[in-house]
Amino acid sequence: MDWKWNGGGAGQFQEKTGRGIFRYALGEGASGRFGHVEVLVRTVPMPGHYSIQWDVSGQALEHDAHDRIVAAARNYMTKYADAYKENGVHLAIVQASSDEIRRNDYERATEVAVRFALEDAGLPVPRIFAP
Repeated sequence: MDWKWNGGGAGQFQEKTGRGIFRYALGEGASGRFGHVEVLVRTVPMPGHYSIQWDVSGQALEHDAHDRIVAAARNYMTKYADAYKENGVHLAIVQASSDEIRRNDYERATEVAVRFALEDAGLPVPRIFAP
């Protein structure tokens, strides 16, 4: 985890960064599921604001992977910005992959990777409760 102080005094913006990686494979064949997304987050001095950057290059992904990953990130960050208005966050999606046989669950992989990155940055995240 990186911590940078801009000014250092009380009330000054403190930049925090974090990395989140989530990769999983469940089951075999067409009934199996797969997900892999990696993200970076950093705080920005704009409370309640978030931005998303697609920085994945050279990956062979399904044709709709970009749209599904960005939509899942936007959905998570919209809820996050509403719940934690004191934080501004820039999210960069830096890596993703697809499985040729299993069903690609980009949404789950994105949500978990973003959560891991926020935790790594030391930012608050919503509690998860079992049903």
